[in-house]
Amino acid sequence: GGGASLDRKLDMMRKARARIDIMGISSLALPTHPGMADVLRACADCGVEIRVLQSAPNNPGLISLIGARQTDRLGAVSAQIAAAAQAWRDAAEAAGPDLSLTVRRTRTSLPMANMLSTDRAVVATPYLRSRATVASPTVFATASDHYHQIMGEEFGMLWAEAATLFRFEPRARRLPEGKMERLTAGVRTPLLKVRSAASAAAPLSKPVRTKSERGFAVI
Repeated sequence: GGGASLDRKLDMMRKARARIDIMGISSLALPTHPGMADVLRACADCGVEIRVLQSAPNNPGLISLIGARQTDRLGAVSAQIAAAAQAWRDAAEAAGPDLSLTVRRTRTSLPMANMLSTDRAVVATPYLRSRATVASPTVFATASDHYHQIMGEEFGMLWAEAATLFRFEPRARRLPEGKMERLTAGVRTPLLKVRSAASAAAPLSKPVRTKSERGFAVI
C-alpha cells in the first residue's frame, strides 16, 4: 500500500543491513507480494531485524481516520489488517529459521503514514482525509536527511506503546557434530558457536528454537 511502488520498497529491504521498520494501518500489499519470502530470507542472511507496526482492528482512531459514516469501509479495513498479519506470518514461516521479525499493533494511537524505513533510507506516504493513500504525496529521504530521523522517532514512540502480536526469533547456529569439542570430566563445553570473545561474554538475549517449536511466539 501507499504511494511508493512495491518494487522500490522491496529494493530498500534488500539493501538494508541492520534494521527495517514498516508502519501502516494494514500495509497489506507488501507481505502479500509473491517475492516477500525470498526478500525476508535475504534479510535473515544479513542479520537484519524487521519490525512491523499496524493498527489494531478495534483501534478507536480508525473511525476518525476513515470516517464515522463509512461503517462498511471500517469492516473492510479491519479485514485487511487481519489478512496482512497472517501474510507476514506465512512469509516469515517460509523464510526459514534465521529470521528476526516482530509484528505489533497500536491500540489507541494511529500510524499516520504508510512508511518503510531502513538504516539507509525512508519512504513514507501520509494518510489524508482529503484523498486516497495512492493519491497522496510520497516522501523519500536518505539516512543523512533529517526526515529520516524524524520518522524514526515517530515509529519509535508508536512502537513503544504497541502490543506484540507475534514474534519470530532466529535460532542459534550450532557447530557441526564433527567439530564439537570432546567432553572433559568436570568441564562443560559450550553448545553454541562463539564468534568472538566479546560475544562470548555477552548473555544470550534470545532463546534457541527447537524442531518441535512452530517458529513464532504469540503474545
